[in-house]
Amino acid sequence: MKPSFENLTRILQERPWVSDAELGYRLGCAPDLVARARASLGMEPRPLPPHNARFTREERLLLWSEPLPGGHRRWLGRVTNHGVPVIDNVSALRIAFRIEHGREPEGPVFRDCRRGWCVSAPHLTDQVLRAARDGVA
Repeated sequence: MKPSFENLTRILQERPWVSDAELGYRLGCAPDLVARARASLGMEPRPLPPHNARFTREERLLLWSEPLPGGHRRWLGRVTNHGVPVIDNVSALRIAFRIEHGREPEGPVFRDCRRGWCVSAPHLTDQVLRAARDGVA
């Protein structure tokens, strides 16, 4: 059953960060309907780019994730069988870490926030940061 326009606007007011495509998918309606409801509320559109658009990995990290309260960033893109978010078979966590810290991470990258879907760069640590935080020389 497709949502009414009124229900859709209520959901958008409660969760404005959800993309038009994701909300349409979750509710079983067209993303265009979500976009029209969003526009009726005076909200900025949240479309996804066309599948053949050319973007850098860093740009795709931002396009395929969405900000959430608490500084989190929820991953909406592809994941491996083990649940690792990936862009071109490269861990999205490693890409986000490099953007935040200006260097390649050493060792595995973990989420300090413990949210399995979060790719927020400030929430990520590598071996060096964990050692410094834990006081290990």
